[in-house]
Amino acid sequence: MAGLFKIVVRQNIIGGTYNPFISVFGYRSNLAVINEENELSNQFRTQIVPELVKVIPTNRAIDRVEVYNVTNGVGYQDYIYAAPVAGLRAGDIFPDFMAYGFQYNRLAAGKRNGYKRFGPPTETDVNGALPSAAMLIILNALAVKLSSPIKIALIDTWFPEILERKPAGVYPWTSHAIVDVTFKRLTTQNSRKFL
Repeated sequence: MAGLFKIVVRQNIIGGTYNPFISVFGYRSNLAVINEENELSNQFRTQIVPELVKVIPTNRAIDRVEVYNVTNGVGYQDYIYAAPVAGLRAGDIFPDFMAYGFQYNRLAAGKRNGYKRFGPPTETDVNGALPSAAMLIILNALAVKLSSPIKIALIDTWFPEILERKPAGVYPWTSHAIVDVTFKRLTTQNSRKFL
């Protein structure tokens, strides 16, 4: 069934499960796909996760991907990696609250942009307050991947959108379209400053 999906990606320090880094993504489909939650999970893990780990340090790993159908509130798929997918960035790691900040740019006026933070960065990949030239190439490539549809074969099937909650008492999710995703800057994530 065509609809709106929320994907939750959990990233942990390797060997620990006490304080996951959680990223939430929204995708909308316009096609009917058989066993859609499972298929979306498979394609997200194939097309997006390999790009995410390119900006994550080597002592972190993505260990779980959950897909929720927020159109019908019923469909759900939970994939727990037998072998978590470790990050690829070597070097001394910045504090957990440091991150690479991305902006999901809204399509329509009157809507809000969306934001994602991934990290933490490593000393090797930062020069002063900016990503190194080599890291900037990787970050911009990730931004392009995050703004692109997830495909089945060659068919654009799930399109990235910004999820939004509806007022209380109404089914809790809706979304709005994006123009693209851009890497913005090195930033912080306040919710991680007191861990």
